[in-house]
Amino acid sequence: MEIRKSKNGIKYREMIRINGKTFKSPSFKRKTDAIKWKAQKINEVEQFKLHGVQILQGNMLFKEFSEKWLNDIVKPQRAFGTHKNYKGILKNHLIPLFGHKMLKDININDGNLLIQKLRNESYKSTGINKITGVLNNILVQARKQGYIYKNPIEDIGNQKEEPLEYRYFSKEEIQQFFTYNRNHSQFYFYLIALYTGMRRGELVGLKWDRIDFTNNQILVTRTFDSQGLKDTTKSSKKRVVPIHPKVKEALIELKSNNPLSLFVFCKKNGDHLDLNHISRTFKIAQKKAGIEYPIRFHDLRHTFASHYMMNGGSVFDLQKILGHSDIQMTMRYSHLSPEHLQNSVKFMGIENEINPKLTQDSKTKINTRDQLNYFRYLMN
Repeated sequence: MEIRKSKNGIKYREMIRINGKTFKSPSFKRKTDAIKWKAQKINEVEQFKLHGVQILQGNMLFKEFSEKWLNDIVKPQRAFGTHKNYKGILKNHLIPLFGHKMLKDININDGNLLIQKLRNESYKSTGINKITGVLNNILVQARKQGYIYKNPIEDIGNQKEEPLEYRYFSKEEIQQFFTYNRNHSQFYFYLIALYTGMRRGELVGLKWDRIDFTNNQILVTRTFDSQGLKDTTKSSKKRVVPIHPKVKEALIELKSNNPLSLFVFCKKNGDHLDLNHISRTFKIAQKKAGIEYPIRFHDLRHTFASHYMMNGGSVFDLQKILGHSDIQMTMRYSHLSPEHLQNSVKFMGIENEINPKLTQDSKTKINTRDQLNYFRYLMN
């Protein structure tokens, strides 16, 4: 017991350690009150073990803590889109249910009720997991800050999700798309997106200082979003993307067309492309090419990954190229890897069809072994 002497007299303070964390009592004028506080907390620990009742470091409403979490933790550390998404989940789902509750009063039943409510509203498992994931993140942070003893929903687990569906261009669609858009102002933008798997924002924010022609690689360290250019990527990690010979030729052409611009892809005045126009112009370009089943611009990333695996690529190399933090994100392409193609098929196999702007003399031929080694050099 801690005994403090002050001008106002002697005060007593107790403490209790739970899982290595120290919880201190308020200061009491009477020694018996401090002893009573400790006995009560010990009892709460036992009750928690039996019934899941929470122990509180300090009272705080879920609404108050979640908004603090959103502004102090999520906003500075996560992408703008992620912050906006989390804010919507709080507003539409979590605060209406839990906003009036103290953190200590939230229990596993509340988590189950949230899941049941979302099911009744016809949410799929993926959507349910996103929403409960935000609740879980909030409660984990509340535990770390000492407001609760344990995250009450950590044992609920994720709902079983259906396999993620995504679209990608077939070889025939790739040839069709580039044949009909050979004079499109964003021809090289689409081409390099296809051959690198880079995200839209990463391409818009790409500058020449990140292009290494000597080592044939692109260093991806920036992204462009609705808030502007950021010196970070979606996963907050730098990565290296190898430059395919077709990409190198396109980059050289772009550099010669706009020698003074800092941006690889730019307008006539040298400024970066408009992020919000990319998807719309891509949709129009597909319509012009007569693509029967249009895809999103982001699906060019899926196209890159799908053809990479179908032509013998390594899923671990692909993870590095795409910049996935979790290998499970990359594993969704693993079923596309046919063993019999690993030593017989080029990466895309459409070298002569999709870039009619380049002359025959500038086209580079490479064998299958060189092609695969080229995309695997990141592992060295």
